[in-house]
Amino acid sequence: MTIEPLYKRLLGERYQTLPPTVQALHDVQGSVTWRGRFIAIRGQHPLSRLIASLLSLPKAGDDLPLSVTFTQDGEKEHWERDFDGHRFSSLQWTQNGKLYEKLRLVTLIFIIEANAQELRLQLEDVRLFGLSVKGLRPQVSAVESERDGIFHVDVEVRLPLLGLLVEYHCWLEREETRTS
Repeated sequence: MTIEPLYKRLLGERYQTLPPTVQALHDVQGSVTWRGRFIAIRGQHPLSRLIASLLSLPKAGDDLPLSVTFTQDGEKEHWERDFDGHRFSSLQWTQNGKLYEKLRLVTLIFIIEANAQELRLQLEDVRLFGLSVKGLRPQVSAVESERDGIFHVDVEVRLPLLGLLVEYHCWLEREETRTS
């Protein structure tokens, strides 16, 4: 039995309105790798740097290699990001019409907005050890779009009192499957 890709199930009819490369990136069946480049900036506060390191977020850099492998695991997806040798993984699933993403001890809960220009993730809640931390919830801006036929994602994460945690901008293209 084939399970429909996570974002297709989550967005329903709205999925078809997304730009073609955004749809292609989220059309995960089995395992697929996308490759590209990224630029990242980390916050300057020592505590924000520590938190970014604990969460394995990308280190600061300019025009560095990036690969993301998406693997369907039943109704969930594993995302394995490699920011120039610095690995950052998560597990995503849908529940109650929302997107859940687990990063080590933290679970992020997003509401997804989708239209012909972009897919936007709006952070609704953060859970640490399963408990909501609304008072300490970061501000997250995550926008996926298509520019000149190429997939782009722009992410910015800010923490209360500490400011910038990480900001990164990436472009990705699907790795071609080679046959011998």
